Amino acid sequence: MLKLTYPFTLMTAILISATMLTSCGGGKRATLHLDQQATQTQAEKQDIQDAQQAKIEEMQTIIEQLVEQARLENPETTSLDALYLLSQDPNIPKFSQGQAAIAYATLLFEFEQPDAFAISESILQQWAHHPDAVKLHLLLAQHWDILDNHEATMDELTAALRQSNIDPDTLNDIIELGQPLLSSVSEESSIQWLLALSLHDTEHKELWLQQAAKYASLSRVLQIRRSDNPIQAEQADFYRYVARERLMVGDYHAVRVIAKILEVDLPDSEAASIVKHWAESEGEVSVVGVMLPLTGKYAVYGQQALQGIRLAMSKPEFENNIILRIQDTAGESDKVISAYYHLLAQGAQWIIGPLLSQNTSTIAPYLVNNIPVISLSNQVELASESGALFIHSLAKTVQADFMAHYALQQGKQRMVVIYDDNNSSTEEAAAFAQTFMDHGGEVIDMFALKEGVRDYRPAFVAMRERTDDEELLASLEEDLYLFSPTLEVDIKMPLNMDAIYIAASGKKIAVLAGQMAYSDITRIQLYGSHRWDDGHLLDDKGRYLSGAEFSTPFISLPQPNQAILDVQNQYRSIWADNQHISPLFALAYDTAMSIAVLGTRLGVKGEAAIHELNNTNEFPAISGNYHYDASGVSQKSFAIQRVYKGKLKTIQITK
Repeated sequence: MLKLTYPFTLMTAILISATMLTSCGGGKRATLHLDQQATQTQAEKQDIQDAQQAKIEEMQTIIEQLVEQARLENPETTSLDALYLLSQDPNIPKFSQGQAAIAYATLLFEFEQPDAFAISESILQQWAHHPDAVKLHLLLAQHWDILDNHEATMDELTAALRQSNIDPDTLNDIIELGQPLLSSVSEESSIQWLLALSLHDTEHKELWLQQAAKYASLSRVLQIRRSDNPIQAEQADFYRYVARERLMVGDYHAVRVIAKILEVDLPDSEAASIVKHWAESEGEVSVVGVMLPLTGKYAVYGQQALQGIRLAMSKPEFENNIILRIQDTAGESDKVISAYYHLLAQGAQWIIGPLLSQNTSTIAPYLVNNIPVISLSNQVELASESGALFIHSLAKTVQADFMAHYALQQGKQRMVVIYDDNNSSTEEAAAFAQTFMDHGGEVIDMFALKEGVRDYRPAFVAMRERTDDEELLASLEEDLYLFSPTLEVDIKMPLNMDAIYIAASGKKIAVLAGQMAYSDITRIQLYGSHRWDDGHLLDDKGRYLSGAEFSTPFISLPQPNQAILDVQNQYRSIWADNQHISPLFALAYDTAMSIAVLGTRLGVKGEAAIHELNNTNEFPAISGNYHYDASGVSQKSFAIQRVYKGKLKTIQITK
């Protein structure tokens, strides 16, 4: 094996390269005429392949050592020039030329050369299918990300995923860089990245295909079919998930079109038979039970929920297929049990309710295991009490779970959690902290805002001291003592946190923000829930809240989307009420819509219904798309509101 020693010059590199190639016979000796090939024995062919592989391995050694030497010589590096010459040398194997070219481009980035982008793009055009191209694409993506060009970042990541072989570490880097960008790039870019990723990350393939389907309209599906990267056989479930999305919103034309595509393109796939059944189904009769407090002190809430259920069930596509059975629980525990058994006797295949947490807890031990019960309770932990019980909720704890995932996607790893000293805020803070830690984050401090206290500056100063980097502090104190043992200096430590989650009202947040700034807690990302949106968040015109973000249900947006407006108009028309629909109305409407489609168009019931709710498929909804997690709790998507120039701005609506 050839060894390189230092110092190393450009002429040395050229001479070594030429000598090595001559000793191996150069490029021409490996070239055979057709008549010679015909007379070769298998052993001779193997000898030629072995010799070629030996050349590649020797060239790899030279290239690796040139890269190492270039780093030592930087910025005046002759080894970099040598790599370029090797990339242009027709007398070495093609594979080695590409390897040298990509190594050359990589070093240009590393040395921050101004022409790195242009040269790299040129090299990738020439060596698009070289195994090393994937890492250069990733490097380009990382640099585009630094420049906040998310579309270019995603394009390069997708190009990397077009390569045939990607090692696990590189694949993880691609996922970590690309996943947070899905909500900030075009639908086309998101879909292409997710589809390409599904071919490599086979362990999570179905998850990526489901996610891609959320971005795909029928026109987008047809565009993909005509593109240079059509759906492959192992991605057939993408079509199934798109068809399900369309089915859940009543777009039966799209379902029929997708069924036809599968029939033509992938006729032997399981997806083809499933979507064909959906397209041809006229709908089955489904009996839906409802148990809500329609009288008593909670009647106003029960009536709101019932209105949402009735509006969903009254749609033309369901009117001949839904039988609605309603029981009044009056909010009383003994009545909820009898209401449940009445619904079972009436043949209910699905049940919506109860509404109150106490009623939900009461009924849980009595539930039969093949009739799904979807409660609208805010106590999400109750879902674990029965395999047939599911909780669909807009509770602040659900929002906290969402924000914990969102913060992690934004690269936040070290979190402080602050909360009001009451049960609701404490539960929200605990939910955020638990989810954040369960998924790899670190909660470095938690504390409650005591009632009756107006000045929390001492608490913030104490929090800063608790979260200081102790090793850094000790090092700074030691350095200070060495230089000035007699001088007392107050060391100002950098903040040792990435963000702060605050479970408190908007009115209190407006006050806390100024006090945190006074305590030198600045330029730290603040997160919260819809609890902030009480009309007082911007009392100080957002002076200290620039960039702060909080979750909010879709129906609470100042400019709701068309689906919400359509439901709003139907509500006003039917009940002659000009008020906006309530969150509870929207939650019940969404619950009823998903049940109606599952029970009639998909025709599932009994254990199949339980399975369908458990399989993590997402349901489109006006209150925020959702799916049920392993414990039966709805995991919802929320809009993200950001304080920007003294106003609230919707910066992301997750899909």
